[in-house]
Amino acid sequence: MHLGYKHMQGLDGFPKDQNTAYGYYANIGKQTSLDRDKVQDSWQTLTEHVHLNNDDELHTQTGELGDIVQYLKHQADRGDVESQKSLARMLLWGSNGVEKDIRAAVMWYARSALQMVDPSAMYDYAILLLKGTGVKKNRTLGLELLKKAADMVSTSLSMFVVVCCSFVVSIMGHVCFSQGSVEALNGLGWYYSNIVKDGRKAFRYFELAAQNGSRDGLFNVGVYHLNGHNPDKPDSNETAAFHYFLDAAQLGHVDGAVQSALFLSTGSIKGVPRDPDKAVLYVSLSYPAHLSTTLNNPLMTSVSTAATTHRLKNIDKFDRFDKMSKCKCQVHLISIQYVLLFNMLLSFVGFPHFFRLLKQVSEMNGHLGFMVKDALQTYQRGSWDEALVKYAMLAETGLGVAQHNAAHLCQLLDHSSACQWRYHNYSTYNHIPQEAGLLRMGDYYSELADMVKAIDMYSTAAVHGSAQGLFNLVMLIEEGYEVPDIILDQMGLSDAHNVSRSAVVANLLSRCRAFEEGDVTPCSLVLWRMELLRAWRDFTHSSVQLTLACGIFATLAVFVFAVLLRTLLACYHAQYRSTSQSSERHNEPEPSGDEISDSPLETRTENQQQSYQPTAAHNHLSVQKTSDLIVTVTGVCACVIFLMFISHLL
Repeated sequence: MHLGYKHMQGLDGFPKDQNTAYGYYANIGKQTSLDRDKVQDSWQTLTEHVHLNNDDELHTQTGELGDIVQYLKHQADRGDVESQKSLARMLLWGSNGVEKDIRAAVMWYARSALQMVDPSAMYDYAILLLKGTGVKKNRTLGLELLKKAADMVSTSLSMFVVVCCSFVVSIMGHVCFSQGSVEALNGLGWYYSNIVKDGRKAFRYFELAAQNGSRDGLFNVGVYHLNGHNPDKPDSNETAAFHYFLDAAQLGHVDGAVQSALFLSTGSIKGVPRDPDKAVLYVSLSYPAHLSTTLNNPLMTSVSTAATTHRLKNIDKFDRFDKMSKCKCQVHLISIQYVLLFNMLLSFVGFPHFFRLLKQVSEMNGHLGFMVKDALQTYQRGSWDEALVKYAMLAETGLGVAQHNAAHLCQLLDHSSACQWRYHNYSTYNHIPQEAGLLRMGDYYSELADMVKAIDMYSTAAVHGSAQGLFNLVMLIEEGYEVPDIILDQMGLSDAHNVSRSAVVANLLSRCRAFEEGDVTPCSLVLWRMELLRAWRDFTHSSVQLTLACGIFATLAVFVFAVLLRTLLACYHAQYRSTSQSSERHNEPEPSGDEISDSPLETRTENQQQSYQPTAAHNHLSVQKTSDLIVTVTGVCACVIFLMFISHLL
């Protein structure tokens, strides 16, 4: 993996050679395919992508004593099928920090399957019985469970899925199965191919599975075409086989990816040109992140035959499908188009994409997963230096999460910045680059004033749904930097050169808001600022409105002056009254009981003071009325201009 990654990217002095990279990755892919059947190997676990700076992800790795596993056990003991299935998978594959326990896993598989309510649970346990994994072989019960699961329509389907399923049936004439039903049909195909040795019936099951979007069914139909075992067309058809393998690979099938890469690397098929770059890409296909624990599980995705029959897996119409013919449901071969239509229906209402490609098949290797788990547990024990060494070794293989964690530990342990930049830089070369690596490298190039590379890093993060990447890109655009047309095309802004820069910025900020959580976010604030500036420009574009605005601001200035004047007069009046009253009390003699002053001078002074007080009060009242009038007029004008401004804003 180390050599394949370095040759694929041309790093550390290794020549960039896709042919050499393909050779390394093809070997790892084939070995991964073989290793997946060794469920009981204690040195293999799922490759779990846990980022050390994400507390939520770390919380899922607390093992048997953690809240998640304890809750699942509680729910499973109460008979909850989903909890029983989740617990069984954890124990079977040693995921979420749980140690492998095949017998306990089989026990939970049995409890979930024998409730006869969940087709996927019935399928899982049936395959364990047929293969004798952790339990004594019981083909009779296994076949019975497979047939019942194939007959079932999952009661857990949402109303929307049922409606979409009915829609597909009505417009395309296809039988619509739940995922569990499809996998059960897949298991029946394996049964008739590997145990009963009835190739015709097995092919019919495989074909029906492919029609309903099963990646295993697609792969197995391809194998039949490749080996010339198609009962209707017994000749070998490599072209048809390649397209089935390719469709299976696009749905995340490991063997389909390996076989597709083989054909692409050699160019031996007529009409399929040699393309080693794409060959490496398909050897590096990924599974949907939110389904990784089931897609890595052969009990959920594939049932292998002997190596001599190319790992067959899936389906036929059999007796139960005679019932379908009575319902006049005609089945047609549709390959991948069925899945694409269903995804289109889901995306129409805002559902997330089901399929996220481009995680390396080699990263699914169980031995690599064991090393990743060991590095994580070392970190959880507090041995950060040792964890850094282990993550650094994994990072050299091109594992994105290991590169992210190695850079994070370099930062925590205060190692040189070269340690951080090396692994952040490595992570940007992956087919699905790490967001943190793209942002940090963008900041790094910005500090070096290499804005071309900085824009490339931020835009790549933005294309992969990073709100921070979009925000940083917007800031650079506002500073006057140009974004290359190829990047704008990737963002769906191919007509950006025909619109203003502010329109492009507003579009990017709107996308940024969709990725952010919360109401008050950096992108929403910048977008609000832009809307205010736009509304103000529209408002001041009219000379009448501009004159009105200037008049209102002048009135506002008068209002402020009037308020200040009124405040000063009020303070002066209060101070004068206080001083007058104080001096009167100080100068007034205390009259005796029989002494009354009747001096003309004193009488005249008292009259002057009495006449001054009404005059001061009158002046104060006049200023107050004037100020109130100015406040009223200003308020009315402010309301008018505010309404006009809001009309432009909206």
